[in-house]
Amino acid sequence: MVTSALTLNGKNEKLSKRQKVVDDEDLISNLPESILSHILSLLPTKDAVRTCVLSTRWIYNWTFITTIDMNDTLPFGRRGCWKKKKEQFVNFVDKVLLHLANPSIERFSLSMTAYQNYDLVRVNAWISSVLRRGVQKLHIHLSKDVFVSSRSLFNCNSLLDLKLDVRCTLRVPSSHFLSNLKLLHLCGVKFLNDSFPHSTELVLNFPVLKEFKCICCKWLNAQCVSIETPQLESFHINSATFESLSNGISKYSVKINSSHLRKFSYSGYQLEDVILLNPSCVLVASIVNSFTRDEEYIMLEVQRKTCMLLAQLCEVERLKLEIYFMKFLARGRNLVASLPTFDKLIHLEIDSVFTPCETLLDLLHKTPSLESLTFKDVARFDKDLLASMVVPACISSNLKVVKLKAFEGVEHEIWLAKFFLENAKVLELMAITKYSRVFTCTDMAIVEQQLLSASKISSAATVKFLTVGTD
Repeated sequence: MVTSALTLNGKNEKLSKRQKVVDDEDLISNLPESILSHILSLLPTKDAVRTCVLSTRWIYNWTFITTIDMNDTLPFGRRGCWKKKKEQFVNFVDKVLLHLANPSIERFSLSMTAYQNYDLVRVNAWISSVLRRGVQKLHIHLSKDVFVSSRSLFNCNSLLDLKLDVRCTLRVPSSHFLSNLKLLHLCGVKFLNDSFPHSTELVLNFPVLKEFKCICCKWLNAQCVSIETPQLESFHINSATFESLSNGISKYSVKINSSHLRKFSYSGYQLEDVILLNPSCVLVASIVNSFTRDEEYIMLEVQRKTCMLLAQLCEVERLKLEIYFMKFLARGRNLVASLPTFDKLIHLEIDSVFTPCETLLDLLHKTPSLESLTFKDVARFDKDLLASMVVPACISSNLKVVKLKAFEGVEHEIWLAKFFLENAKVLELMAITKYSRVFTCTDMAIVEQQLLSASKISSAATVKFLTVGTD
C-alpha cells in the first residue's frame, strides 16, 4: 500500500513538473509567422505595434500585419496639446508604412477628422504607398480637401473594396479600370471627364462591381454619366447638394447599365435624369425626393423627372417613397394617371409628408397585387371624399397588412382607417403606431375603442396599437 502511494505521488510530481513546463512555455511565440501576422491583423493597429515590447522575438512581428486602421481620434502617444497629438498620429502612420514588411495589404483604413491642416502631400504619399502594395480594401475618410492620384488609384487592379469619403477630384481615364472592384462607396468626390472636350459623356466601367453608392458627388464637364456595370446588384445615388439647387435644373443625365440590378435607391432634388437601361430586373426600389423650391418652372421639370424615374420601376416588388414625393404627385391627378400599372408590387411604403388621401388612393389603383401598405401623415380631407372614391382593386382582393405610422388620432385619420377596415376583404392586420406626444391616456382609450369596435369586412382582421419603437 505504501509502495503504491509512493508510486502515485511520484507520477503526480512528474505531471506537476510537466504542467509547469507547459505553463512556462511561450506557445504563442512559437506559432508560424503567417499565423502570428494573421492574429495581429485582427487587433487595432496601435495595439499590434505595441507587441514589439514583449520580447526580442516580437520586435518585428507586427510588421507583417495585413490590416491597418488609422484613426486620428484615437490616442497615439502621451497626453499633450492637439498639435502634439496630431504630430504623434502622423509619426505613427509614417512609422507603420515605413517598416511594413508584408508585400501586400488586405485592408487600409484612414480616418482623419479630429485635426486640421494636414500636409496633403504626405497624405497622398500614404495613399499611394498602400496602392503600390496591392491593397484589396481601401477606406479613406477625410474632413478636408486632399489630392488623390487618379493614375495610381485607377491602375490598382488589386482593389476589391473602395470607400472614399473625401473632397477630392478624380480624373477619369477613358480606358477600362479597376477590373476587380466589387464594392464602391463615394462621398463628396468630383469626377473630371478626361475625354472633354472631345466627348461630353463620362463613362465609368466596372466589369465585376456588385454594389455602388454615390453621395453628393459632382460630374464636371459631362452632360451624360454612363455607369457600365454588367454585374451590379445594388445602386444608390444621393444628389442632395445645395450647390446643385443654386444652379437650377441640371443638364446632365445618369445612365445605369446592369442586367443584374436588384436594388435601386435614389435620394435628392431630382434635378437630373436618371435612366435605367434594364429596369425590369429591379425588385426593390426607394425614392426620396427632398426638393423644396417653389419656382414653377423648376417644379414642373422636377415633376417630369420624378414621374419618369418612377415609371421605370413598374416591375418592382417592394417600393418606398419618401419626403416630398407624394407632394409632387398631388399637383395634378394626371401625373398619377400617366404612370404605368405596378402589377408585381407587393409591398408599398409611403414615408412622405402631407400625403393627400386622393393621391394615395389614385396610386393604389395602380397597384392591383399589393399585399402590404405602410403610410403616415395623411393631409386633411373632407369625409365625403371617401364615399365618392372607387375602392382600389388591391384593397378589395389582396391587401393583407396596413400600417399607419405617426398616428395622431384626428378625425380624417380615423375615417381612413375605417375605410380600409370596411373594404379590405382579406385584411389580416392593421397596425397603428401612435404619435405619443399627442395622446393623453383618455384620448388613446377613446380612439382605440372607436377602431376596435369598427365594422370589419374581414373576419380575420385584427387591430393593434403600437408605440414608437415597437413596430
